[in-house]
Amino acid sequence: MKLVLTENFHDARFDQFFPIGRRSAFHEAAVLTAIAPKWYSVLIFDGSMAFHNSFCASPIDGTGLFDVEPLLGYAGPLVTTADQDFIRAALELYSNTCSELKIIAELVRFDPMLKNHLSFLPQGKVEITAAKRVIVVSCFSDPANQMSQFSQPCRRRLRAGLRQYRFERLHGAAGFLRFRAQYETSVRRLNLNDRWLFSDQLYDNAAKSDLFATYGVYDGDRLVSSALVVHHPRCSHYMLVASVADYPPGASELLIFGIARECASLGTSHLMLGGGRTAAPDDGLLRFKQKFAKGFCQFHIGHLIHDGRSYRELCDGAIVAEPSLASSSFFLKYRLRGKE
Repeated sequence: MKLVLTENFHDARFDQFFPIGRRSAFHEAAVLTAIAPKWYSVLIFDGSMAFHNSFCASPIDGTGLFDVEPLLGYAGPLVTTADQDFIRAALELYSNTCSELKIIAELVRFDPMLKNHLSFLPQGKVEITAAKRVIVVSCFSDPANQMSQFSQPCRRRLRAGLRQYRFERLHGAAGFLRFRAQYETSVRRLNLNDRWLFSDQLYDNAAKSDLFATYGVYDGDRLVSSALVVHHPRCSHYMLVASVADYPPGASELLIFGIARECASLGTSHLMLGGGRTAAPDDGLLRFKQKFAKGFCQFHIGHLIHDGRSYRELCDGAIVAEPSLASSSFFLKYRLRGKE
């Protein structure tokens, strides 16, 4: 069994073991580089059997230690085999490598379309739970076929949007700047956490990559709704979205309708909209997204502890400082210290 650890790129054998149809957009080097200033790629293989994971490690203030908590997208470890002996040994080797990098724990966001969590269910090393429902739109280039995927109320609003507004791709670097301006205004208007504001790196790298695109809906000359999309042959992702405070009815419907058809024209059959702000089945954002699809997928998360002693010490210390954290189900609960 051999392990290859690389920083900010994949080993050439990654493509051999995991061709593009067997991985998600968030396994792609261009996407990881746009999101994270520094990321690791771990490839473990033995003959034709292989394990892979990519991640960005975040420092834990004042400790010299790190953890992994993905902010965007769905990825998670991949394997080429159902051989549980190999998976067990690969996980052990992977965890030892993370410990050497001073990474104590890892929150995994498995890909709902790949269903890569299934390979790890028999392994006690990874604690896997169903997190929430996510919505995936089936994509068609034919307008009638695309509209047939939507609920009746959604179709009515879309027809109004088609009559009154204009959907188009926001081309080039100027398009990314236009989206960024609207997105950052939306984040501040909604009082979202600053973690949802991204650096120049994301926009600069996204503008240089064929995997990223920005789209918008115009009311006359006014951009009223826009989105940053990651295109991928297996499933594209509606990654970030923005709108004006008074966006008109039908604009968001037209935006998703247009993007879904664009995905189909590029040969992609699905568009991931994601889930709601919470896991509740009546979450308002989830209800909005549900209008565009006839069903849903289940999103799973995984918990991996690489350094049990340090992880327990940090969690216990956080609980001593703030006893209310004892009842929190959040995996990296020491991250909540001073925030509740």
